[in-house]
Amino acid sequence: MANKIHLVLLFLFLFLSRFVTHSHGKKQTEALDLLYKAKLNKNSGINTGDFEAIPNVDGNKVLPQGGLKEKDRIERLPGQPKAGFAQYGGYVTIDESAGRAFYYYFVEAHHSKQSLPLLLWLNGGPGCSSLAYGAMQELGPFRVHSDGKTLYKNNFAWNNAANVLFLESPAGVGFSYSNTTSDFEKGGDKKTAADNYVFLLNWLERFPEYKNRDFYISGESYAGHYVPQLAHNILYYNKKAKKTIINLKGIIIGNAVINDETDSRGMYDFFASHALISDETSHQIMKYCDFLPNATTQTSRCNAAANEANKDVNDIDIYNIYAPLCLSSNLTAKPKKTSLFNFDPCSDYYVFAYLNRPDVQEALHANVTKLHYDWQSCTVVIQYWEDSPSTVIPLLREFMANGVRVWIFSGDIDGRVPVTSTQYSINKMKLPVKTSWHPWLHKGEVGGYTQVYEGGLTFATVRGAGHQQHFQAEDTDILLCSGPKSGTTWLKAILFAVMNRGRYASGESPLLTSGPHDLIPFMEFDLYMHNESPDLEHLPPPRIFSTHLPYASLASSIEESNCKIVYICRNPLDQLISHWHFVSKLRRANVDPLPFEQVFEYFCSGKHNFGPFWDHVLGYWKASLENPNKVLFLKYEDLKEDITFHLKRLAEFLGCPFSMEEENQGFIDEISKLCSFENLKNLDINKTGRRLDMIPNSMYFRKGEVGDWANYLTASMAERLEKLMEEKFSGSGLTFKLSCKPSP
Repeated sequence: MANKIHLVLLFLFLFLSRFVTHSHGKKQTEALDLLYKAKLNKNSGINTGDFEAIPNVDGNKVLPQGGLKEKDRIERLPGQPKAGFAQYGGYVTIDESAGRAFYYYFVEAHHSKQSLPLLLWLNGGPGCSSLAYGAMQELGPFRVHSDGKTLYKNNFAWNNAANVLFLESPAGVGFSYSNTTSDFEKGGDKKTAADNYVFLLNWLERFPEYKNRDFYISGESYAGHYVPQLAHNILYYNKKAKKTIINLKGIIIGNAVINDETDSRGMYDFFASHALISDETSHQIMKYCDFLPNATTQTSRCNAAANEANKDVNDIDIYNIYAPLCLSSNLTAKPKKTSLFNFDPCSDYYVFAYLNRPDVQEALHANVTKLHYDWQSCTVVIQYWEDSPSTVIPLLREFMANGVRVWIFSGDIDGRVPVTSTQYSINKMKLPVKTSWHPWLHKGEVGGYTQVYEGGLTFATVRGAGHQQHFQAEDTDILLCSGPKSGTTWLKAILFAVMNRGRYASGESPLLTSGPHDLIPFMEFDLYMHNESPDLEHLPPPRIFSTHLPYASLASSIEESNCKIVYICRNPLDQLISHWHFVSKLRRANVDPLPFEQVFEYFCSGKHNFGPFWDHVLGYWKASLENPNKVLFLKYEDLKEDITFHLKRLAEFLGCPFSMEEENQGFIDEISKLCSFENLKNLDINKTGRRLDMIPNSMYFRKGEVGDWANYLTASMAERLEKLMEEKFSGSGLTFKLSCKPSP
């Protein structure tokens, strides 16, 4: 029972830490990209065969450790707030003759350190530091201020639930070093796993109270290799010794490199489904690229499409596709205001400055040999990686067969090894489902989703509230929500006109000189894309924003406040056609158009911007039924049939109904004419200019007709979509008109 409680605590802090940690630094991305490119080079010589333990790594490698634990005790780090736990840092010799030693940082649990498990954290790369990322930016007890001198507490540190050990490996990473040049010339999975095992044997000798403790190994990204390989070595030597040398209970890997084929395929699918690359680029990658592990060359068409995808995602933080970028590497004279829910994308620079301070290194008992290079978050000295298996799936099967628990988690806004890659890798194992897919909750809010498989494998997603996590809704706010190409532009014009009626003289409406998207900004595209904390305080009430996010992904303050949500949707057949036309016009001239048949298949299978159409619509539909005073659910087809009725309905919902005097003065007729689709389409502002410096304003106004799908969909396509509508909306009471008469 105690073990189960420990696991629940550990998982809770795992998930919370993923909520508040968004950026992992571009260096980790570069390290993984370099390895992937090298593996595709037929002349690289990298061994991609199955992992095997290096024999003869045993107790002979254990050195005397007497007195070293107390020498490693860290009294206090420079600029550190008060801490209620013990912390240690120092070196463990791996190979005396080679002069190879690994640096570790260890924090005991805040409470119950005698009974809570021991957990080892490894970062990936390969070649990136767990001190840089795991300890100082993700799950460690402290974060570094923007002054590069002081620290602040991480309330979601994992040592609230475990005794946590951070290791910098292999030699050449962080403060870990070797006196043998060949150790830097060649690195690799096998050597790293063997050295990590030797480290553990010696560390447990130095901290003997943890020898029989429940032990877990965890990590992210390329640690999807490190963690299972170390676990395999532990099982191998336990069996060889016919006793439990290390009491391994489970592994935890996040957004992990598991299987090259599915990792790559899933990454590009994620890019496409999140509108990071065009459908055409995605189609060409899937058609012309060979993802199989024995592929060593790619066609020119594959390379061209992959290069196009790289260009598209180059200017975003691929570890959090919604996070802002760091625009200045400068430290600040005084620490910036911190928020654990508003992660600073420049943290890499703060950590670099802090860990290169002599007083910090002295307090950590680090850099005792005075390395000839600066401490770096990812290595600059390891020159070549000689082995990297194409898959670790056989190791995961081995753990399950031996009763070792396997947890795999994915943050759903990570694009480098995204949730799709992990799902594809798990599906490749063909495991029976024990507990079906369901949401997990924290304080009544969906934190993500989880599924448990027979044999002891648990998969969980962590729902990334992303760039709007810190948005604070006000009671007077109005939020216009929609899926792409569902009538958003039209409703923005209507909503603006309704809320500002009487404010402007006839013929002076801002709608005549500004596009609807400029008057009502998108939260994800206009406000938060390039500014992690936009100044919204100066906006007069009522503030009006729009978003394409699903209902479940809205900031919690929106649900908790008394703000109003207006949602508009469109029948899926017309929405599909409108979206296809819009995306097709956005494609670059040198990119082949994506066949409509492929677009249709994507839509039916749920691969659609901002999530499956059905889920998006049902989320807001159910919310409108549960709280009709907060959520108004509108259908595009209904507005087309009777705009006057819905103008009145909208105004009443927003608490500003049309008075009899306003009706007699023709306000409703005036708004109807101003905001008619044809009038908006023919305004000069909507015929010229560009949105976000790239999208012609005219693209937002095509036909606006209900039933235009009949000109594009075959009879079988239409029948399939209608059946999907019946299936997905069954029992919900939600229906759509596929054609209707326009209002007179």
